[in-house]
Amino acid sequence: MKEASFWEAICNESVVCNLCSHHCQIRKDRVGICGVRRNLDGKLYSLNYGKLVSSNLDPIEKTSVSLSARQPQLFHRRDGM
Repeated sequence: MKEASFWEAICNESVVCNLCSHHCQIRKDRVGICGVRRNLDGKLYSLNYGKLVSSNLDPIEKTSVSLSARQPQLFHRRDGM
């Protein structure tokens, strides 16, 4: 875990997270509404720092729409439009 940024300490070992518009007031040993920031002993820590948060299998090459015999005017403007 890494100590988070964008927070401030308030009374009784509680902290306010200022990262988003929720401005969660997080008590000791609790997490914010996002579930990725935890208050440990009056300091806010990021639980997902350095971890993979999103993955997507996406090919580099994309296939394009090919013209078929049924739709020869796919990329052409028809008259009257």
